[in-house]
Amino acid sequence: MTLKGQLQHFGLAELFQTLALNQHTGTLVVECGAEKKCIHFATGSISFVSTGQSIRFGEILLRSGLVSEQDIESAIAEQEESGRLVGRILIDRGLISVDDVQTALQQKVEEELYDLFLWERGTFEFLPDYCPEELADPLQRYTQINIDPQAVLMEGLRQLDELRIIKSLIPDFRAIFRRAKGARFQPGDPLCDASVWELTKQPAPITDLLTSSPRTRFQTLRCLHHFVAQGWLQAFDYKESLDQVQQLKKQEEVQRANELLHYLLESCDEARQDPKFLSDSGLHFYDNGDRELGSRLLLEAVARFQSQQRDAEAWEIGQHAFRRGDRGSELLRSLWALRAQGNPKQLAPIREALTRSLTEEGRFDELHDHLDELSTEMGDSAQYWVERGDVCRQQGQIDTANSHYEQAISLLSEKRNLPEIIRLYRQIYDLDPERTEVRKRIQELLALEEERESRKIRRFTTAGGALIGLLALLVYPVRYELRARELFQEALLIESAHASTGQYADARAVYRVIAEDYSMSTQAGAASDRMETLEMEERNFREDEQSRLRNAHEAAKQQRIKREGEAHDLATAATEAEAAGRLREARRIYERLLADYRQLVNPEKIFFPIQIESTPAGAVVWIDGVERGKTPYLHRYSPGEEFDVEIHSRGRSPDKHHFTDDGRVRLQFDLSRIPVQRATFPAPCDGELLISGRLLIVPCRDGSLYGFDYRTVDPETPLWRRSVGTVGHPVPLLAQIEDDGLLTTPSGLIERFDLATGDAMWSRQTTVPITSPVAISADNQKVAFGDESGALHILDAQSGELLSRLEAQYPVVAVRLLDAGVHALTREQRRIRWDGAGQQIDSKQFAQSPGWLLPDGSVPGAKQAGKFVSRGRNDDGTVHFVAGAQWVLWSPNQVLRGRVPTATACAPVIGAKTVLHGTPDGRLLCLRRNSGTQVWAMSTEANVWGMTPGPEHTVFVMLANGKLLQLETGAE
Repeated sequence: MTLKGQLQHFGLAELFQTLALNQHTGTLVVECGAEKKCIHFATGSISFVSTGQSIRFGEILLRSGLVSEQDIESAIAEQEESGRLVGRILIDRGLISVDDVQTALQQKVEEELYDLFLWERGTFEFLPDYCPEELADPLQRYTQINIDPQAVLMEGLRQLDELRIIKSLIPDFRAIFRRAKGARFQPGDPLCDASVWELTKQPAPITDLLTSSPRTRFQTLRCLHHFVAQGWLQAFDYKESLDQVQQLKKQEEVQRANELLHYLLESCDEARQDPKFLSDSGLHFYDNGDRELGSRLLLEAVARFQSQQRDAEAWEIGQHAFRRGDRGSELLRSLWALRAQGNPKQLAPIREALTRSLTEEGRFDELHDHLDELSTEMGDSAQYWVERGDVCRQQGQIDTANSHYEQAISLLSEKRNLPEIIRLYRQIYDLDPERTEVRKRIQELLALEEERESRKIRRFTTAGGALIGLLALLVYPVRYELRARELFQEALLIESAHASTGQYADARAVYRVIAEDYSMSTQAGAASDRMETLEMEERNFREDEQSRLRNAHEAAKQQRIKREGEAHDLATAATEAEAAGRLREARRIYERLLADYRQLVNPEKIFFPIQIESTPAGAVVWIDGVERGKTPYLHRYSPGEEFDVEIHSRGRSPDKHHFTDDGRVRLQFDLSRIPVQRATFPAPCDGELLISGRLLIVPCRDGSLYGFDYRTVDPETPLWRRSVGTVGHPVPLLAQIEDDGLLTTPSGLIERFDLATGDAMWSRQTTVPITSPVAISADNQKVAFGDESGALHILDAQSGELLSRLEAQYPVVAVRLLDAGVHALTREQRRIRWDGAGQQIDSKQFAQSPGWLLPDGSVPGAKQAGKFVSRGRNDDGTVHFVAGAQWVLWSPNQVLRGRVPTATACAPVIGAKTVLHGTPDGRLLCLRRNSGTQVWAMSTEANVWGMTPGPEHTVFVMLANGKLLQLETGAE
């Protein structure tokens, strides 16, 4: 059997019961955070427990008084030298016996298990037929023990109940407690343990006290709870906790400081409202490895300072986070809102980071608003309009982007920044190739740039020519030729350097110098040829460049159309997957849309699905305080959104959950059962309740009979109340006849009464006790009952007059009025039949029967073996428990059986699919009728005395302490 799950959904009680009752063998592994326990079961019994931080064997012996601390220390020292077990060393020294080891080891294992019941959350997995050697320590391997899980379960649940009381005064074990001023230890009380009191000499968290205590975890908690209740221990207040944090920081105890800060953040409202604490904690966590928590706390501190109008401090904390590398959009927006506190040098990187963050996150609407705010102070900057154009281009707003680029060109024209203007015109042409005037303008600007370069060259050439002429008069002609050759080589180098860009203006300028100024040289002709070649290459390059731009634009357009189609197909596939219930697949598609197609979709219109389910289904779902529907309910939310979910269902404890986007697509709630209503009577309710319409008639052992509207059962304000018996004695048996009620008491009273008022319509008193429930004829004209003397009385149902009296010789325990006559069952298991005229037909002895007659007058269970320990009745049959472990339903047509896992407390309530079973230890179990497997379980505060089916899928449960519960059962 593979068993795996979470403790909050499937408790230890159910686990232990399942493994014990089915006699499983294997290892149950339970984990909670860093803690881990392994419990080995051998045919349903617990044989050992292993844990990384086990309770020491020597501590058990010390607490039992068998050895002294010196004995333990000496044995441990010998163990380090010889490697022998401490238990064996103590046995050889004659200090303890083998039985002492067995007892101490069993106590050690039980304490480990009791500790386990204190775990509120965790995971478990049962590994069948698995018992690795490393799980058991040597002492457990050589000492066999067998512990009954049921006994451990009862004690563990008792400790769990007491833990709830302890947590009323010590709700969080991370809290630091100190001795109160004037507190004095008072020995003598069992809860006043001196060793535990000694641990409180210095202030310490409860977790530290539990770790260092020589007592068990539970014993230590009980002592500490007693100290707090007596006022001897007091928890640190907020200021003391802050001082403790500072002290831990100075001592460089980072881990303990972290734990205390986490405690204050999670449990102290004053800390969450203190921006100074939040900022200090954020800086501490940021600088000690937890950047995510530090960033979140610093951001929260900024918000708190802002809400208190302390903008200067908010700005300073925000700057701390920014300088530490935090570039979250929320922080950047907060800093930008506080920009009045900063200077231009500080604001520039924040503005750039905010623009970049909003762009990367696709928050283009916010980005537009942000850039609009900057229009006043940056409207005369060309770079500002370029940024606005880039944003619009990413959103596909081509016309607006071009408009912003043109505004930037206008500003650049004043500064005559020709290369940047050409770049922006090319950007505009890339976005809209149909604008021929832009293409012409690019060509004009390229020509203008070429002319500007040519003028530079000419100025250089003119000055150079004059100089060369002067030199020519002064130097040898050979220098003239050498200079021409040098210039030609220089031109070739310039040409080669610009070959990839097609810009040969500089090279042509040098060739022109050679052709014009060195016309007599051997290089002049070659220079003229190169000039013509380069002009032709430039024209070809420009034409190729324009063609490339057109092709690139067309390819980009086709790519955009293709990606738009892909995005649409993905959105359709996500919708179809969501409709088919494949929520995980739908979420993956939505995540892909956001990651790969963010520029083509509106992120604000993409919602992740999550299915909210509950057991049972049909619970009302509230999200952020608004009713949304019933489970199963499909909710859609924005990526990263957080919200509160509340689940309400009649007869179930409400549940709530703060949801954060962690990738889940299903949220499951298991709603535990609670009574629809409860009432407390002065004495236990007993017998069977009578329900007619909205009337509920309750017999109680205070000698009274109560009448209620079943929807409002309050013993203080019944519809009516009558005294019909003696306090503490058995209550009357009830039956319904037409719209009235019939009651019979053990003292011999039979009465017909009005259900609405409780008033008697007629009554009859016999001289001997009535021993059978009253029987009613099919036409409601006769009633019959038997008494202790063996007489059978048949009365007129309308007047109460005695119609006939039949003799059965022995006390009658059951009667049936049939058309063919009367059937009676005596205490000695003899059935006697009379015909319609009162003549005895036959008498038959049965070896065994449950003491009841079926509607046709037959005796059920005559051939069944076993002891009948409980009985319940209904109109079409009877219910019995055989030997305390099997329920049997007899009817004239069939016999149904089923098993129950524990002893029975009363007759069950059997539904179409399930059986509701009460146990003597105060629990209700709902079992499947066919298999006997458990559907749900519920603890009650006292033993169950009886159950009666109620209207509208409810059941009334009577407890031994006088309480009456009404439970919602649904279709079960």
